[in-house]
Amino acid sequence: MIHLHLAAIGALAITIGAIFALRPLAQAIRLVDKPGGHKVHAGEVPIVGGLGILLGTLFALSSSQDAFGPLQQYVFSAVLITVTGMIDDRFKLDHKIRLVVQVVALLPMFYGAHIQLLSFGDLLGTGPLHTDGWTIVATAIVVLGAINSFNMLDGLDGLAGAVSLSTLTLLLILCVHGGSFALPVGDPILIVSLIGSILGFLVFNAPIKENRGIRCFMGDAGSTLIGFSLAWLLIDLSQGTSRVAQPITMVWLTAIPITDLVWTVIRRLLKRKSPFHPDRGHLHHLLTDAGLAPFAVVLIMTSSGLLFGMAGLALELTKVPEQTSLLLWGVAAGTLVAAFKSAAKLRLWVKPLSAS
Repeated sequence: MIHLHLAAIGALAITIGAIFALRPLAQAIRLVDKPGGHKVHAGEVPIVGGLGILLGTLFALSSSQDAFGPLQQYVFSAVLITVTGMIDDRFKLDHKIRLVVQVVALLPMFYGAHIQLLSFGDLLGTGPLHTDGWTIVATAIVVLGAINSFNMLDGLDGLAGAVSLSTLTLLLILCVHGGSFALPVGDPILIVSLIGSILGFLVFNAPIKENRGIRCFMGDAGSTLIGFSLAWLLIDLSQGTSRVAQPITMVWLTAIPITDLVWTVIRRLLKRKSPFHPDRGHLHHLLTDAGLAPFAVVLIMTSSGLLFGMAGLALELTKVPEQTSLLLWGVAAGTLVAAFKSAAKLRLWVKPLSAS
């Protein structure tokens, strides 16, 4: 346990130090986010949070000889994902290029680390839905979905970081309860390293006035790194003999980004637009349109994520059938979207009345 605590503290310290050191460099190479269009922040904000999270995580992993070996494929893919994200933050890459790189990044995970989505679980009550014959396709769908769901979620200070922290904390609880705190050996270390690194980043990105002078963004480098890292953990901890939970439970633990992704794809397709076409219909946009301050939006969405996650853990521990868990998740996710939409519509309806 002690070395895990030290890994988290080391990741926290290195991330904070790295971001402070990288801020002047970001200004020099114009790796900054400028206000304009749908971006309403004040001034130019350095986009070095993603690199800071990566450096903090890699430092923590390197401090554990037991973890760095099994996670060497993760290290390669994480660096590739983060560097590509930084290039995208600076020069705006075409989404097709980003997708190709993301597919390349999952190959070491699939073939080297053998982290593969072998089964979706017994979602229909007819037995496990195995992915025989198309395992790599199923794995790719989950990995790309996780990467892009967190990329979409990163639209408000502290949001992606806080939501990912809630998921990682619940995963840590699962590891402890499942007796798999050291099996697979790399997963607990990776979890606590990410927790420490993301906490360090939130020093600069939490939606509070005290950090405005040192504010930075994680950018695509950070959001895609977090999405990939969670996909790695969620698949590894829900498959095979060493799994700590059913695959559907992992959906509960990532309910906010998954709900936002599914809602976004459906919404854009119904409007006959590309799923990659940006708009202001994300869950956090709905709460913002309802008149809530950024801190309140982050608090509500993170709390919702924790509630979903704890519900999933309760369903897992009480051995509720997986098909029932899936049905309950669908109802809960639909209710969440409907509630957020209603809040936004109520604001739009009340505002003209209050002004008259």
